[in-house]
Amino acid sequence: MSDARGLPLHISRLDKHYAGKAGPRTVLRGIDLDVEAGAFVTLIGPSGCGKSTVLRLVAGLDRDYAGTIRVGGAPIHGPDLARGMLFQEHRLFPWLTVRQNVALGAFHSGRTPAALDAHVGALLERVGLGHAADLFPSQLSGGMAQRASIARTLAGDPRLLLLDEPFSALDAFNRLALQLELERLWQRTGITMILVSHDIEEAAYLSDRIVVLEADPGRIRTVVDNPLPRPRDRLSPAFNAIKARLFDALHVATGTPHAGGADPATIAEEAL
Repeated sequence: MSDARGLPLHISRLDKHYAGKAGPRTVLRGIDLDVEAGAFVTLIGPSGCGKSTVLRLVAGLDRDYAGTIRVGGAPIHGPDLARGMLFQEHRLFPWLTVRQNVALGAFHSGRTPAALDAHVGALLERVGLGHAADLFPSQLSGGMAQRASIARTLAGDPRLLLLDEPFSALDAFNRLALQLELERLWQRTGITMILVSHDIEEAAYLSDRIVVLEADPGRIRTVVDNPLPRPRDRLSPAFNAIKARLFDALHVATGTPHAGGADPATIAEEAL
């Protein structure tokens, strides 16, 4: 999918080091990645391969790196509303209602109070929380809280959305429901989305391309294209073939042995 609404991403020769007692530790080395405007790309790989670090650098939360990162053709100088980020935890302010939390996401948008209220209301309806606008985070289920977090991130009108394992803490039912909601939002808005995930099926269901990283240091092992038409049938042979390719790539990236007869997705999750 390609849409002018989203922003393209260009990463070239990206290196990232962290200081340590034994000297600098290389977390990322030689990352080259181009993401088209409006694409949905997922990063998978073993723990410590730098998946979340890539997101933080693109978000502008960390500017200590070597190489080139450009979003929409421009270098990154820090956080920007055009680049929204969604985390594993919902990070809602407990003393604010759902409506007030979402409104914070558009605080610098320049909207009038009436326009902001309408914008927030529309977003809450879009994520199925119109009825919960005046509730506090403590009154929400985990799935509802993460929906509110999605709405707050979208309130800033991002053109590139960075998602750091946003559904990993949810039960299977809520995880599937939010995957469907995220896909609908992506298709409706044309926003470029980059997801970090440890879930092979999630990556295969949502992504145009899946970037498989290996660790020590973090490098791109391979990129798996996913041309399957949407909506995707999780039970189809073609879908399971994509999952098998991802499992094989992760097997190589992690150096873990195959376990004959076991489900590839289960083995991969245990290996990570």
